[in-house]
Amino acid sequence: MKHSRLNPIILLSALLITGCSEDTAPPSGAIQSPNHNSTVGGKVPVQVVARGDAEISKIQLYARNTATHEEGIFIGSTVSAPGSIEWNTGLFPSGATLDLYAKVTDVAGNVADTDPVSVTINNTDRVEMLHFMGIRVPPAKKTTVARQQWNPSEWRNVTAPSDLAEQPKGHIQKQADPVYDSNSEYYLDWVWKSYTPGGNKVLNGYRLKYSHNSLVGPYDRRVSILPQDTPEIDSVDKDKPLTPTEAAGTHYGVVVAVVGGAEIAMSNYTQFQFPGEQKLTSPQNGTVVAGGKPTLSWEAPIGADAYVFYVYNQKPDAPNVTPIWTVPTNDKGKLVAIKETSVTYPNSQTALPAGVYYWKVIGYDFNDEKVQVAATISPVWSFTVVP
Repeated sequence: MKHSRLNPIILLSALLITGCSEDTAPPSGAIQSPNHNSTVGGKVPVQVVARGDAEISKIQLYARNTATHEEGIFIGSTVSAPGSIEWNTGLFPSGATLDLYAKVTDVAGNVADTDPVSVTINNTDRVEMLHFMGIRVPPAKKTTVARQQWNPSEWRNVTAPSDLAEQPKGHIQKQADPVYDSNSEYYLDWVWKSYTPGGNKVLNGYRLKYSHNSLVGPYDRRVSILPQDTPEIDSVDKDKPLTPTEAAGTHYGVVVAVVGGAEIAMSNYTQFQFPGEQKLTSPQNGTVVAGGKPTLSWEAPIGADAYVFYVYNQKPDAPNVTPIWTVPTNDKGKLVAIKETSVTYPNSQTALPAGVYYWKVIGYDFNDEKVQVAATISPVWSFTVVP
């Protein structure tokens, strides 16, 4: 019987090829703690388990917006498997619900993501933000008076109509995309309660932060504010209006107190989208109105739920000027916005005397708690009443 002889060179090559074959199977892992749909605060140890055909070389932890596949914000990493990564939840807004996930890498370079774990942040030692809102105004060069819009008490002293339909949590009204262009300027406005640190700690001030299109951030510092001896503090970022491109999308804002030179946990957050441009319809600017009982009308911009109109008998930028005709107030003295886009001077009141009058309208977007989160301010128009 004749036996074939194996070629030793071929055999050696086969053994080398077999021994050098690469591991292409991805590793696997899971976040064991915190639990899915849990509430967390402070500094949280996140426990991650991982395994694979090759040794695990690295586990990286990320936070991202829920129901997305974006990479998100890097939190930390470990070279141990299983591993524990400390997460400072104070670097994210209180009240935010987000997804945690881990990226697992083995020594062969294979990478796999764990399933996300949804958690809600709740930090109690923080600033309480009352609202963060966007203010859309006509450029100063296009108004009939010098920067008449800067009267924050007007847009803050407003409440929603009692019959305004409640919206689901996190709802942003948006029937279509508003137009964002140079016909408007876009500003950010924060209002929050004064924060008092415990013990002998010193409050150095506040940092007003903002994120564009992402609840998880990153949050950029826009304004720094010194402590103030008032129950509530407010600040409009007048020096840095957003560009039309920056104005598009969803905006998130928080306030952070600086205590002993270090930031404490982020405040609760508010989100909004800038409404469309508020335009007036009639009476046309500079026209004559006979009889002293005018009908005012205006357009309904995208994103506005309700409106407040103001009529003055002098230019709105005059000292201590107050409207002579506007919407009714409630028992707390707040102006109650209306859903209508037209209003006629009441027959029960004495007609406006002859003279020049100025008027404007502010359209408001209210959130699910019926707090205004955005305002769009019209130009100031005038009309003249004749007998």
